[in-house]
Order: sequence, then structure tokens, then C-alpha cells
Amino acid sequence: MAISNRSNMRVRRFLVAGFASVLLFLNGCAGFYGPHGLGQFVLLICKITPAQQQDAQQRVNRYFTKVANRQKPRPWVRYVAVQTLDPNEKQKEKYIKSRAAAQDKAATEGKPLGAEWVEPSQLHCIMVFDVVTEDSVGTGCYVVGSLPKVGETNTYESFPAEFIATSAE
Repeated sequence: MAISNRSNMRVRRFLVAGFASVLLFLNGCAGFYGPHGLGQFVLLICKITPAQQQDAQQRVNRYFTKVANRQKPRPWVRYVAVQTLDPNEKQKEKYIKSRAAAQDKAATEGKPLGAEWVEPSQLHCIMVFDVVTEDSVGTGCYVVGSLPKVGETNTYESFPAEFIATSAE
């Protein structure tokens, strides 16, 4: 019963998150106007910088080495998510514009801006990697206001990924 519910949840997340891929612009960031509209905590998807890519690749390589040496368990899902360098100034500017649009929408609806819309200094970036190929999935940096707990599975676009590493690890 619990496995069936988890499977159904994954299917729902996959279908809903599939629509998010349309929002990713080739040269910038795509806003979600609030993460909970898609059942995710992603505030924005930005094109990854080379420095963020390199940092995330190093973190995930350390993780895969620990898995190979049986120091860490294999993840339960095909994809893993790792924290990378926090958003750069250009990415923060895109976030500020997206937050302003969310603020306008909330004001139009007579609601306050959601607590997930944090100050730009509190933002973090997450990247997703394929466990089978050990390569990054897409060119996106998922901007979040708070990091998930290690071991938690969330959907990033259409990829259910287990969060495996923060900058503290």
C-alpha cells in the first residue's frame, strides 16, 4: 500500500513537473510564480555557470566514489541532487524579477507573498545528476530558498532526485 502511494505520487510529480520544462528559457531563468503551484520548492531555474557545474561535478564525484567504496548507500532513485555554488548576481537579478512578478500576482489576488520567496542572500542552487551515467541532467541550476534534508527526494522538472550533498559535506 505504501509503495503504491509513493509510486502514484511519483507519477503525479512527473506529470506536473513535465510542464515545468516548457518554462526553461535557453539563455536565462524561468520563474514558477511560487514553488507550490507545481508541487515543488524550486523558485527558479537558471542556466548553470561553468563554476557551478564544476563545483557540483566535484561533489557528486565524491559521492559516487563513496558509494563505490560502500561508504554511502546507493540512492533509491535514478537521479541525485547536490548543492552547488549559490546563485551569481545575474541569477539573483532574475530571481528578484520573478519575486516581483509573484508579489504583483499575490497583490492582485489580495494575498500576501508566500514565505518561500526569501531574500536573495538566502538563495541556494541545486543540480541534478543521473546515477547511471554520472552526468548532469540538463543545463539547469534549480534555485531554492531552503535546502532539502539529505536523503529527501524532490522533483526537479521531471526528475525525482534524492538530495545527497550540501556545501557543508
